[in-house]
Amino acid sequence: MRIKNILASVATLCLLGTMGACSILSGGSSGSGNDNNTPRPADSSVTASSTLNAFQLHLGDCLNSAAINGNFTSVPATACTEAHDSEVISIFNVTDATFDQDSIDTEAQTQCEQAMTTYVGPNYDSVTPALEASWFTPTSQSWAQGDREVDCLAVTSDGSTSLTSSVKGMGN
Repeated sequence: MRIKNILASVATLCLLGTMGACSILSGGSSGSGNDNNTPRPADSSVTASSTLNAFQLHLGDCLNSAAINGNFTSVPATACTEAHDSEVISIFNVTDATFDQDSIDTEAQTQCEQAMTTYVGPNYDSVTPALEASWFTPTSQSWAQGDREVDCLAVTSDGSTSLTSSVKGMGN
């Protein structure tokens, strides 16, 4: 997986790991789901600062994605009531039959921008702090291992950890 930001177009590929490692372009419950082979329970939520498997994120997970540097297979998460800079607002599988990064990015941008409207609200562009869409996508390495998931994120535009609640409905 890799993270793609609408405003930052530079890409760094993930390195091969158990499911592939992730890298970032821009600035669950603890112990649950940190191992690529151990599924994170669907009903688990983050209640304290922890590290989550990047391939097992859930809708509504609050993250500190600006803290991610270089290659990664896990992401720092926290309860949404604690300071954070991003939230998972949608998760979907890519429909392409073969790996094509440009096609994946186009689909991710379309789906994630729509998710900003449906999850955050139609006036998401006027909330404080300012938010923008970002996303994790498969890389060619993780694709070869079966990864098709895109995780859409609402991130603070300035990368600050000024969020202390869920962004769900903030733009209604």
